[in-house]
Amino acid sequence: MNGSTSSWSVVATVDEPPAVLQVFVAWYLSLGATRIYLYFDRSDDLAIDTITDHPNVEVIRCDASHWVKLGRVRPDKHQIRQVRNATDAHRRIPSGGVIYVVKCRAKKSYPDFFCDRPERKHEIVSAHRH
Repeated sequence: MNGSTSSWSVVATVDEPPAVLQVFVAWYLSLGATRIYLYFDRSDDLAIDTITDHPNVEVIRCDASHWVKLGRVRPDKHQIRQVRNATDAHRRIPSGGVIYVVKCRAKKSYPDFFCDRPERKHEIVSAHRH
């Protein structure tokens, strides 16, 4: 990470098919994301193996040990899991390494996801200065 004022990262709790995640990752890397934190909601997700080899992508399995490490039990509501995972990602970012963190959600409406209008590909949930 270069520490420039334009550096930013993406955080997402995901449960999507591998092809969708590959497009999601490629899209944000092509826009200049410094790092992408993917929290796999299902720790046995087969898509994990398709993403793990990129140096700018950190894959986190949301298994029992993940929640123990966070000092929590796995929340029933996915919205709470998303917030806790985003908080964890904030803690993983080196001081001064990233200026903005964008929390995103990959759309589950696949025809929209693969449409030719990039602004419709992902929903930005929030963006925060780190």
